[in-house]
Amino acid sequence: MLRISLFALLVQFVSVVALFWFRFYFFFCRTLACYMLHASIRSLSHTHIHTFQMLNLVLEIKKKEH
Repeated sequence: MLRISLFALLVQFVSVVALFWFRFYFFFCRTLACYMLHASIRSLSHTHIHTFQMLNLVLEIKKKEH
């Protein structure tokens, strides 16, 4: 009887720990994925801004030449 209750307690403890680790891991991965996504979007937008600035500069130079 005692061994069965100890086994049940052990199973419960393991399941709680596994659930906690799964939640922590999922939260950590989601946060990391969001951060990486934001960083890539930020770098892309910076690249686009620089491209547009360069294009505007080239257009202004072309206008001044004519």
